Amino acid sequence: PVFVEPGRATQMNAAFGNPLGVLPYTVYVDAQGRIRKTHRGALSREQGRQDLQDLLRAQPLTQTIAPRYASR
Repeated sequence: PVFVEPGRATQMNAAFGNPLGVLPYTVYVDAQGRIRKTHRGALSREQGRQDLQDLLRAQPLTQTIAPRYASR
């Protein structure tokens, strides 16, 4: 997803570790809201998949998707 925050984009970018506002920029956030990894620049599907696998190996997912969202 892309966030848009009129007037606060610079602050939001900095909060997510991207003070220069480089795009594309990927942020992986865990269930507790902590930034686990960031990536500046283009990200291939394979690299994104590998990043997620690495993060899940480091800290397994402990929550499941609520049933009402599982079919989406």
